[in-house]
This record gives sequence, structure tokens and C-alpha cells, in this order.
Amino acid sequence: MLSSDTRLIVAALLLASLVIVDQTHSVQESRGRSGKVTKREAKPDAPIQFLDVAEAAGLHFKHWNGASPEKYVIETMGSGVAFLDYNNDGLLDIYLVNGGTVPGHPAVAPVRNALNRNNGDGTFTDVTNEAGVGGRGDYGMGVAAADYDGDGWTDLYVTAFGRNILYHNNGNGTFTDVTDRAGVVGGGWSTSAAFLDYDRDGRLDLFVARYVNFDLPTTSHAGTPHAAFALIATPMSMMVFPAFSITTTATGLSPMSVNHRVSVRWRGRAWAW
Repeated sequence: MLSSDTRLIVAALLLASLVIVDQTHSVQESRGRSGKVTKREAKPDAPIQFLDVAEAAGLHFKHWNGASPEKYVIETMGSGVAFLDYNNDGLLDIYLVNGGTVPGHPAVAPVRNALNRNNGDGTFTDVTNEAGVGGRGDYGMGVAAADYDGDGWTDLYVTAFGRNILYHNNGNGTFTDVTDRAGVVGGGWSTSAAFLDYDRDGRLDLFVARYVNFDLPTTSHAGTPHAAFALIATPMSMMVFPAFSITTTATGLSPMSVNHRVSVRWRGRAWAW
């Protein structure tokens, strides 16, 4: 049997352990940019809330979709965004894809994509011009970010209604348009894209999802009473660029007969739409 003194010591240790456990549940640890662990009070019963801090963070991006009285179907699409560490400073930067203009309705300001560098203090700086990633004036849709050439710097592939763009990261805060050299222009109406090693050769390939055949100057818009969608509902073929040459048919991913492809993701060994 335990003596009375021993029982008191055991009881004290149990009480102390309960206090420690309770304290571990009352705080949360987080590791900041400096690597130091900071603690803050946890509120498990409080509802999760999100606040719009874009303006305070310096994100002044405005999306332009054309907004015409004709209501072209392309105005309902877009646009993509990518979080990436383009300058390898350990902080996630933001690349935003803009839309574009439609015939007869110019934009009130230049329409361009935007790269925002993370300053590490909760704010961002627009570095689009110095980085050279503002786009070429096509109607932007989506973006995929990956280090496609394995040089340690994240590159960008921007899809659009028109010409797609492959931006190679030069590693010095700037990018170079290498679309023609890489052979990944695309054309038509491309929506989203994904980098993956589909043939497991150790190199990143590029998959591009496309929407429908659409000719902006001549295609009827969605607001017309006749069969406007009949003119634009022919699905386009999708494209696979295996580092990089088009092999859509060889992969069995040639034109789909019914559904229009807006997004794509790779799930294990199968495509998911």
C-alpha cells in the first residue's frame, strides 16, 4: 500500500498533468517566417470567419470581362489564379489572370494579368511590368504553375481565348515568353491546364483543357432569340504536350462528343473532370 505522503505526491502529479494538458488545448502554436514558434489563444467554439483584406494587402487587381450589352458567352468565363513562389524566397506570391475585351466595347483601362510579390508582412507589390507577365491582349482564362524544365524556378502557362503563353522563369525576377519555341501556342478557346508526368519519364508534360469552337466576331451572342448556342456548342479537342509535342490522339484524349471541358485534375491514375 502507498503511504499517505506517497498518495499526496501522486495526486499532485496527476493534478499538474491535467493542468498541463488543459493548457496545451488552450493555445495553438504556429511557426512564422522567422521560424520562431508563437502561441495564440484557441477558440474552438468560435465560428470560422473570413475577412476581405485584398485592399489592405495591396491587391488592387480588377477583372475585366467585356461586360457588353450583347452578352457574349465568353463574358461568363474566367478567370484563373495561381499561388506560387516565383522568386524562391519561401513566400507564396499571387498571379491573377484577367479577361479581355469584346468587339465594339473597349476597356476603360489596359487589360492585363498581374503578378503580386509577397512582401512577407501581409502585403503584396505588383511586379507585373518588371517581371514581363502582363499577357498579350488575348482573353485570359486559366493558369498552371510548375517548374517544367527542372531548373529550380517556377514557370507559368496561361490559357486564353486566342493564344496561350508559356512564361519561362529566368530566376532573376523576370520571365521570358517561350511559347513558340516550346510549341504550346494552342489557339482557339483553351480553359484550364495542368502540368504532370503522364508517361513517367521524369519530365513534366502539359495537358490543356479546351471549351468550344467559338468565333467572337461572327458568332451570335447568348442574348439573341435564335439558337445562339447551336453555333458554339461543338467541343474542341484537348491537347497533351509531352515535353512538348502534341499527342492528343495517342493518349485517347481526342475530341469529346458531348461535354465541354473547363477544368481538369489528375487523380492517381485517372483523369477527373
